Amino acid sequence: MLNRNGIETAVSAPKDTYKHTALYPYAPLSSSVLDKFRKTSPAGYEEYCYTSGISRQRYLKSDTEIVKGIIDTFRPDHVLDLGRFSAIIAARMTNTPFISYVNGAMYRNRSFDPVMIREINSVLSSGKAEQVFRLNELYQYAHGCFTLGSSTLNLLPESVEVLRIGRTYRKESAEENPRNVCVYLYESEIKRNRLKTLLDDAYKGAPYTIEIWYPGSDVGKEENLHYASSVRLSQLDRAQVLIHDGDDYLFHQAVLRGIPQLVITDGSWKRSWYAATVSRNGFGTSLPEEDLNVRTLYESYRRLLADEHYSLNAGKFKKEAQSLPGLDNLLTLFD
Repeated sequence: MLNRNGIETAVSAPKDTYKHTALYPYAPLSSSVLDKFRKTSPAGYEEYCYTSGISRQRYLKSDTEIVKGIIDTFRPDHVLDLGRFSAIIAARMTNTPFISYVNGAMYRNRSFDPVMIREINSVLSSGKAEQVFRLNELYQYAHGCFTLGSSTLNLLPESVEVLRIGRTYRKESAEENPRNVCVYLYESEIKRNRLKTLLDDAYKGAPYTIEIWYPGSDVGKEENLHYASSVRLSQLDRAQVLIHDGDDYLFHQAVLRGIPQLVITDGSWKRSWYAATVSRNGFGTSLPEEDLNVRTLYESYRRLLADEHYSLNAGKFKKEAQSLPGLDNLLTLFD
């Protein structure tokens, strides 16, 4: 979208992630940090950031220096932060305006051990930036913030000024009478072999296509099961149900297409947020990951099809999302 509107961009990300843009390095998270906390299900934003390593001092110092170097080289007018504290810190240290993506789950008032923000406050202090009591306070220094979805589905405090985006692509529409099911699992810690066996047993031989992707999944077709190499929005257009595990982007893409959702949750901060959202608003249901088996998976899916109130509510929120400004409206923050 930025390129299309004549804004030259640089991206700090893994190699071969993006095309048609300047690509710069980033600091990968230490595997030792990830391994240490891999089995946890953080209940709040601060706990998640601490246990995943993204708010830890060693990582932040390394990645902040990388982002500062990119800013010094590329000389951007703005920094676009998509969940990376080092980008915020580097932007503030170089007096570069930054724009941040936020969502309602970041503002849930959950208690946490103060040690979980001590290291990020240490890095902020070394950069002569103000200390914070909660991580969402970092966004109050942003030039602008944006989020996806309406206030009904993505509630933020009244004090937070935020630009709401509905449509993220030029074309977002479900086909009439869709038959397929999309299973996109990004966050789940279920082992690949178990996941494949579970999906095979639940759906192989069904008279409709099951589009499947999860990290490390083998690409190929096995009868009606299609294992993809990535999430494909063209397949989501053909889906009658989306099964996912609380990913922001997938949640909103399904809303835009009026697709009922089954959210697999482990009780962690963001996954539980979206699990509660689909259930509360009547366009989906949720299933605890610990209860996931062939019977519960298939029964949850069948319930979404058998009761038309799920599809009717999904259609209502589709109209609401389509009425919001499109992604191009994000340009209003680049002033």
